[in-house]
Amino acid sequence: MKKSKVYSWRLSSERLQGLERAARSRKRSLSSLLDEIASEWLAANAPHVDQRRLHQAAATWIGSIHGLGFDAADASRRVKDVIRAKHEREMKGNGHGRSHAR
Repeated sequence: MKKSKVYSWRLSSERLQGLERAARSRKRSLSSLLDEIASEWLAANAPHVDQRRLHQAAATWIGSIHGLGFDAADASRRVKDVIRAKHEREMKGNGHGRSHAR
């Protein structure tokens, strides 16, 4: 990758010395070491990596509802019925008096 941008920041002498030691021990420049560190951090912290971690965490719970004594289709129907009844009560309370026949 072509490097055309310059960035600088302040850091403690100890941090700089540690980075310089690490670069020397790997027989590379400080610049290339920092570039590698930044690349690895970006790869590990990219939004898709976070999304993958969330999916992995959620995967353990997917499909675990079936043992609670109801099925998803029944629960969905019950939720629709509750919402429909609430909506009908609100419509009657507003003087609209319409109800939806099934």
